[in-house]
Amino acid sequence: MRKLLAMTVAASLIISSAVYAADTTTPATATGVDGITTATTTTPAPTPVKSPAAKTPATSKVASKLSRMLGLGSNGDDVKLLQTLLNNNGYKLVADGFFGKGTLDAVKEYQSKNGMKADGIVGPMTFEKLNPVAVNDYSGTYIGYSWADEAKGVALKDTKKKIQTILELDKDGTIIDASVLSFKKVDGFWVLRQSGNATVSVDFSVEPTKATPDVYAKYVAGNSMFTVKTGADDLMSFYTVAVDKDGTTAVLIADPITRYLFEMKFKPGYDFSTKVGALTIDSGQLVPTVLTEDGGIKIKDWSEF
Repeated sequence: MRKLLAMTVAASLIISSAVYAADTTTPATATGVDGITTATTTTPAPTPVKSPAAKTPATSKVASKLSRMLGLGSNGDDVKLLQTLLNNNGYKLVADGFFGKGTLDAVKEYQSKNGMKADGIVGPMTFEKLNPVAVNDYSGTYIGYSWADEAKGVALKDTKKKIQTILELDKDGTIIDASVLSFKKVDGFWVLRQSGNATVSVDFSVEPTKATPDVYAKYVAGNSMFTVKTGADDLMSFYTVAVDKDGTTAVLIADPITRYLFEMKFKPGYDFSTKVGALTIDSGQLVPTVLTEDGGIKIKDWSEF
C-alpha cells in the first residue's frame, strides 16, 4: 500500500514544477486526467467510443496437406478439394473428385498466371499457392467491460458503475493502443467519470488535517484546503497542484484505492528533491482529508499506512 501511494504522489510531484499563481481562497488551476481547466474555462469531456459488436479474428482458408501428386486421371477427396480451391479462384468446375480435362486446363491456366511451370501436375507448390497456410488476423478494435458487483452476479445493465477497456490490435495480436474509461450511471444515463471539466478553489490558510477513518460508521472528514467541482461530480483519478504568491504549494490526489483525498502542503523554500518515500502520513506531509465515496478498502487506523 505504501508503494501504491508513493507512486501516486510521485506522479503529482512531477507536475509541480509548473507554477500556477493563486490568491488565498481564489480559484486555482485544476489539472485533471484528461485536461487542464480554470474557473472560467472548460474543456470538453472525452467522447466515449461507441461499442461495436465483439470482434472475431479473421482466419483464412484452413490448409490441408497434399499427400500425393495430382494429375490427369487422379480421383478422390483431394481432387475434389483441388477443384473447390480452383473454383474459389474464379474457375467453374464440377467438384466431382475426378481429375479430367477441364480440371487439367484450369490447373495449367492457374499455374501460368502465377508464374509456375504449366505442366498440369499439382504438387506442393501449386497446392500451397491455391490454399495458403491459415493465418489469423487479429487487427481491429476490441472493447470489454468490468463493472461493480460483477462477481456477485449483477448484470452489466443493472450496475451503476462500469469500466470500459478499449484495445487496438495489429494483425499479429500486438496491442498498439489502449485506453480505459470509467462511467457511472446518473438518472439512468451513463456519465464519463474522467471528465475534463473542473473548477478548483484553494484556501492556503487552511492546514489540512486527517479524517477519522470510516470504521464502525464513525467517519468524520478532516480539514481540506480544496473545493473541487468536476463536470461529472466525480473525482475519479483526479489530481491538482496550486501555488500561492508566496510560493506555498498545495497538492491534491484522489486515491483510487482508499477513495480518500490526499493533500500535501509545502511551505516556501521546500526541498522538492526530497524522496517520495519521505512523504508519509506519519510524517504529516501526506494528509488523508476527505472520503470521496464508498467502495475503497476500509481503513481502521491510519497507522496501517
